[in-house]
Amino acid sequence: MGRDFAAPAFKGGASKHREWLQRLDKRANESKDQFAQHFRTKYPSEDMPVWIAVELLDFGPLSHLISGMKNNDLYKIGKSFGGLRPDTLKSWARSLAFARNICAHHSRLWNKPLVNQPSINGAGLPADLHHLKNVPNAGKRLYSIASVSRVMLQSANPRTAWKDRFVAHIATFPNSPRLTLRSAGFPDDWLLQGLWK
Repeated sequence: MGRDFAAPAFKGGASKHREWLQRLDKRANESKDQFAQHFRTKYPSEDMPVWIAVELLDFGPLSHLISGMKNNDLYKIGKSFGGLRPDTLKSWARSLAFARNICAHHSRLWNKPLVNQPSINGAGLPADLHHLKNVPNAGKRLYSIASVSRVMLQSANPRTAWKDRFVAHIATFPNSPRLTLRSAGFPDDWLLQGLWK
C-alpha cells in the first residue's frame, strides 16, 4: 500500500506508519466490497494503491492518514475544498472523526463541547465560514461541525442534498425555553447565512 508513503512525517513516526498500513492492508484483504474483491483477484500479489484503498477507510483511519501526510500533499487536497491549509484540513478531519464517533456510539452531540474542535480561524478559511468568527464559542459545538461538513460536502459534491436534509432535521428541534439551538452553537440568524441558503 504505497510503502514509501510519508513514513518519516507520519504522526507517531515510522512504527505508527507501519501499524496504520497493516490495518489498511487487513481491511483491503478482508473487504467484501466488489472493487476490493476484484483487485485481489486481478492483482493477487500487489498492494492496493491508496486511491483505491481510501474507499475502505472510515473517519478514524482517514483522520490518521491526513495527519500523517506531508504538507505539499495536503495543499493539493486542500485545493479541492477551496484552498484549505494543511493545519485546517487536519483539524477538520479530527473533528469530523470525533463527531462521527459520538454519533456511532449514540452519545449526545447537540450541546456537548467538542474535544476536537475544528479550526475556524486563520488564513484560507472559506468565505461561507466567516460568520463563525462572530459566534461566541463557535468552534466548541455542533454548529461548527455542521458548517464544516456543509463546506466539504459542497466542494466534493455540489449536487448533494445533505444541506436540505440537515435543515429539515433541525426544524424538528422542540421549541422550549430551556432547550435552544444556541446550546448547540447555532447563531440566531444561521438560516440567513449563505452556507445554508
